[in-house]
Amino acid sequence: MNRNPRCLPVRTCPGVAVAIMLTVTPTIARAQIATSPPPQGARANTMAPGARYTVGGLKRWLYGSDYRSLWATPIQVPVLNMDSVGGGLTPSRTGGFGQSISLHFNGSDGRRYVVRSVDKDPTRRLLPQLKGTFIESIVQDQISALLPTGALVVDPLLETTGVLHAKHQLVVIPDDPRLGEFRSDYAGLLGMLVLHPDEGADDTPGFAGSRRISGTDAFLEALENSPCDRVDSRTYLKARFLDMLIGDRDRHADQWRWASFPRGECRTWVPIPEDRDQAFVSYDGLVMWITRRSRPQQIKFESDYPSITGLTFNGWEIDRELLVELEPSTSPLRHCRRVPGGRAQGPERSTRRSCCGVLQIDHPMARHQSDR
Repeated sequence: MNRNPRCLPVRTCPGVAVAIMLTVTPTIARAQIATSPPPQGARANTMAPGARYTVGGLKRWLYGSDYRSLWATPIQVPVLNMDSVGGGLTPSRTGGFGQSISLHFNGSDGRRYVVRSVDKDPTRRLLPQLKGTFIESIVQDQISALLPTGALVVDPLLETTGVLHAKHQLVVIPDDPRLGEFRSDYAGLLGMLVLHPDEGADDTPGFAGSRRISGTDAFLEALENSPCDRVDSRTYLKARFLDMLIGDRDRHADQWRWASFPRGECRTWVPIPEDRDQAFVSYDGLVMWITRRSRPQQIKFESDYPSITGLTFNGWEIDRELLVELEPSTSPLRHCRRVPGGRAQGPERSTRRSCCGVLQIDHPMARHQSDR
């Protein structure tokens, strides 16, 4: 029995925890994702990715410090040049059925380009009965756990490891009459510009020289229907190791596209990881600490790996589908071992540094660890 009331475990008093949450629920604007239209003709615009995530000390302790300071820091961002990118861009449609909103463009070079919002709105997927409640404010506030420019960090890591990907560029959409019907909602949107991986017309080389680009469902169907279609499992495994290194827990089937390359009369499918919103995600604070006890997916990016279950759970289904043909002895992490608590550990300790050599990456966290 704990005789010190000051040290009473939170789990023994869930009512107290709920009362605290209700008292200091973060006040987050329920408006749409904010925009800051740049002046006409401006080449750059200064804006904060998400000033609405600024909270006081008590709320930081309860809901996490996360990356709040980065979200609230004004940065200078280049304005999307609709004349030069892709030989000239024409807006075509909106997108984003999850947390992001996006605007799609057709380039004069025949390619498609997308600008996805840096800030997110997870409340769009809430149950109607939760709208307008304190739950809505908490869910929106947890976007502060995302690193707003994480995709820019991931790109060079993917380049180093040789994993196929589309590069990201941070831009703000101009206040341009050519936006037409999309101008009122999208002018001034801070987002990531990315080339949409597409196949070429009439079996000509497309993205990265591939002959066909498919989503996961069509790709798996091709594997099922033809023994001549094979997946590059080792490249997929390398991509999944990188996911673990950067703490990207959200790697379900819809977060991938697949590029097909001729292999004699057959085809080899190579993974193209997409959507790096969750890279370096860091769910901090008392509420997430409590939540993590039953939902390990709410991970916190640190020098040590979090729960491997939480880190990989969203990708289990596709992992089991694609990694079965690899022998355990071929894994470059075969010298790492599991320890109680679900952490992966090398011969000495469970740090991200211990397995950086697998991907031949001089990881910043590894350098920091070695300097300590």
